[in-house]
Amino acid sequence: MFDSPRSLRTEPTDTNEILVAIQQLGNRFDSVDTKISNIDSSVQEVNAQNVLLQDQIKDMVSANTELKQENDELQKRLKTLEDKMDDAEARSRLNNILVHGHRQIMNKKPGMIAKK
Repeated sequence: MFDSPRSLRTEPTDTNEILVAIQQLGNRFDSVDTKISNIDSSVQEVNAQNVLLQDQIKDMVSANTELKQENDELQKRLKTLEDKMDDAEARSRLNNILVHGHRQIMNKKPGMIAKK
């Protein structure tokens, strides 16, 4: 009926052929081991870089938080200065109005001040 799996295989007949086949398999295994070792080294390098990047990200987040706090403080100081400037401008305008009004009063004749 069917041939057994062993009978389907082509088996070397010569001892030298067997030794050559074993040597070739050994070379393939060595090649695979080298590739695996290279991949492991690459993975370790990537992991080390990842750790460094995570540390840098933490530092950047921390610096960003500090900058936001400093910005908030500067915004408050700016608002205070703007409010003081608005107050100073209002006082200046009021002072100008008072000075102008005083000049008008002083420029009127004494008799006209009493009249209305």
